[in-house]
Amino acid sequence: MFDLDAEGMLKRLNEIKKVELICSNPCFELWLLLHFQEQNGSIKTNDCIKALYSQEKNYKKGEMSLLMQSKLKDNRAKAI
Repeated sequence: MFDLDAEGMLKRLNEIKKVELICSNPCFELWLLLHFQEQNGSIKTNDCIKALYSQEKNYKKGEMSLLMQSKLKDNRAKAI
């Protein structure tokens, strides 16, 4: 899974041979944020990013910290 609006990401993915891109909307940041908190109303992308920073100080757009990786792994069965 890749954040396509992270700088240079689409270019890097386009250089991979034999790849099929599957795009998703809403934003990648919202998907990550939902692993940390309930979000019942609409939220703008920039507000998602701010909320992620408040949850994970090491968050960098287009990357997943060890905390985020762990959170996703720990909640995978619940999400499915």
